[in-house]
Amino acid sequence: MPKLILVDDDKDRCDALRSVLDDPKNTELSKFFGEINFLHCDNEGKYGIAVNGLTKIDEDVIVLLDLGFRKTGLIWKSVVDNLKSLVELVPGLSLLDDNGKKSIALTTEDGSISMVDETLDGLSVIALTLRPKCKILVIVVTDRGKIGGLQSIVTASQAAAYKKGFCNFRLETEKLGREPGKAPMGVLKSAMQRWRDNFPDFHDEPEVNAIVTGWMSRYDYLASNGSSHFCSHGKPAVVGSIEGSPQVYRNLIVSTFGVNQQIADRATDSDLKAIFQLDAGPINFAPGSTFLVSDTSFGYGEKTLSTELMSAILEKISGAIVSYTGETEMSPPCQPVFPFLLSLVVLFIRMKNQDEGMLNSKKPILLHGAKNGPNRLSIPLRPRENFRGKIGACWERKLKQFKEQIQPEPHKKGGVCPALWDVLNAQVRGIRSDGQTDETKKKLLRLFDGPSRLIAGCSFGPYYIHIHW
Repeated sequence: MPKLILVDDDKDRCDALRSVLDDPKNTELSKFFGEINFLHCDNEGKYGIAVNGLTKIDEDVIVLLDLGFRKTGLIWKSVVDNLKSLVELVPGLSLLDDNGKKSIALTTEDGSISMVDETLDGLSVIALTLRPKCKILVIVVTDRGKIGGLQSIVTASQAAAYKKGFCNFRLETEKLGREPGKAPMGVLKSAMQRWRDNFPDFHDEPEVNAIVTGWMSRYDYLASNGSSHFCSHGKPAVVGSIEGSPQVYRNLIVSTFGVNQQIADRATDSDLKAIFQLDAGPINFAPGSTFLVSDTSFGYGEKTLSTELMSAILEKISGAIVSYTGETEMSPPCQPVFPFLLSLVVLFIRMKNQDEGMLNSKKPILLHGAKNGPNRLSIPLRPRENFRGKIGACWERKLKQFKEQIQPEPHKKGGVCPALWDVLNAQVRGIRSDGQTDETKKKLLRLFDGPSRLIAGCSFGPYYIHIHW
């Protein structure tokens, strides 16, 4: 769960929020938030301490941010200095000075919108909360009624953060209720729901959830910048398509699988399409007709994939060394191969956790690639007596009892055999779309249902599981 930080000059507000969380009747809120971390900003010295704390954020957080920290007096110099970082981030935003009275102005096609001195304290720390990896939800909480350009500046700041690549940053506003007793409860309930809306858990397994979240965040990034061509193809001049924005998809390989940036930067048009290409854009996405596989035998994707890139991805998701032979390019078992790779993530996790660890990380994973097949992925097993026979017999037995042993296997507690079956079908069970209000996202998440057919086979050698296509 995210850490909760309140940045405010009003200690009474913090006490009111704490009383809500301490109330035994509010167990859902208290379990979600834990405790409040209060950064008190009623003078410039404390403001400096708060800024220092915000710049050291290294975990998922919700920041409840007050607008004004001063009752009277001139704006603090450190606030002005930090406002410059927001001005540098947001195109069209400027910092103005009218005989010592500061304001910021946002210039758009529709004109200019400004906010004045006493409302700038909280806004000054927004740019300081940006983090490339952590999930950050900043909620500007105000009881000042209508404030001119606040929402416009918030919207512009959010868009600017996305363009800079901070896809896990959200900036929103929350108006305090008129009734003092209900205001703290309302703020906390709203913050909890907004977090769940912005950062839904797509899967119970954290590693799988992180990869799907990274993929969907890139969709959010493109959609927020007016592009509806996420993972689409055949549109060389269109921003957001694979041909139009190839670097977006190279960066996506890094953010989802953790591959070295230099290797990702060498990814070709064919590589990117082999991993991510959808047969239609997100709006028209139809999972049943998206996958490109062979009509006979096991599947082959249309585009080839660099054996070097495939090896780099396998090393990251398995934690093992990969040794590859064959050609420099290979045919993936299906296109897009993204759900197949994610199903391997689940398999490696299960192999590490079952029977005190089945994956032999001291031996390399063997990858043999060819443009027109056959291709083979050989996963090493720990050297235990009769391991080959034991696993092969277990696999055969469970297949014979498919409806009881593999099909209904619980997603979180499932074993190696159900995970291996999912790899052979390029599917990831347990992906959740609950709570998604975006119908396009719901469609996209169905990608992990797979092509509804086997795209690979498996066999068992001496201390290896072989997956071949």
